[in-house]
Amino acid sequence: MSRSLPDLFELTERFADQIDRFAVVTVHTKDMASFEELDPYLDKLIEKRWKKKSFPFPILLDPSGETIARYGVLGYPTSVLIGPDGTVLAAKGAQATLIELLERK
Repeated sequence: MSRSLPDLFELTERFADQIDRFAVVTVHTKDMASFEELDPYLDKLIEKRWKKKSFPFPILLDPSGETIARYGVLGYPTSVLIGPDGTVLAAKGAQATLIELLERK
């Protein structure tokens, strides 16, 4: 399993005092069209892999694939840092870029 989600958990905990400066949002693949389909899958992951830790950020569904295409996602996991105006600031190293920005205060 990728370190991407655990890294995002750590990021939200590490910068909890600055949550007004950023938001972490995950977009699930277009495999799932509804939360009724996604919930049992997440329940298993939360129980077995994330030590019963719930997501500290929202999960969005993209059944049309429009969001995934808009940001050029070609594989998973992909991190994209998007500025308040919707501009893509970084891809791939988005987490590192966000940490650098938040540490500047």
